[in-house]
Amino acid sequence: MSKVQQMLDIRKQMKELSGSMSDAEANEYMDAVAGFNPRMFKIINTVSTDAGVCFGNYYSTVFSDGALSGKVKELMFMAGGVGTMSSKCIVHNIPACEQGATIPEVFEAATVGVILGGFSPRGAGIPYAFDYALKCIEGASAFHNELSASGDKAKAKAAGFEAMAVRGANIDGGIDR
Repeated sequence: MSKVQQMLDIRKQMKELSGSMSDAEANEYMDAVAGFNPRMFKIINTVSTDAGVCFGNYYSTVFSDGALSGKVKELMFMAGGVGTMSSKCIVHNIPACEQGATIPEVFEAATVGVILGGFSPRGAGIPYAFDYALKCIEGASAFHNELSASGDKAKAKAAGFEAMAVRGANIDGGIDR
């Protein structure tokens, strides 16, 4: 049996298994494999759990270590969010911090995002992108301060999101302005 056929067989088994999941089980799977579950997939999972499971697998593959570390990929995503003023993207600084990103690394990546916002067509503009960069630095600082104080990564994550004014202290929230 070829590797392609083996993968197709595994995919068929995964599709059957994910199709038998409840939406709550699919949401739990996405949280476990991707680290979050966007609101859109909480809705999609009520119709097709296979879609949520596949997205979770894809997302975790993209952000896993490869030629670039997962930390660098999270910082890249965050920088793009700064440049486009996306509250849903800048929260990627917290997973980057969980993977060891320091405040100076978050700062440097955020400043790249500021430049992106100022020089890309229809970009946010430097003054506006700077506001988002500041949110990233505040979130990273709160994460690291809480981690130093308590040693608890879950508390540090919540503190980072709270400092960024992310509703519900989770990755699928939005920044309150």
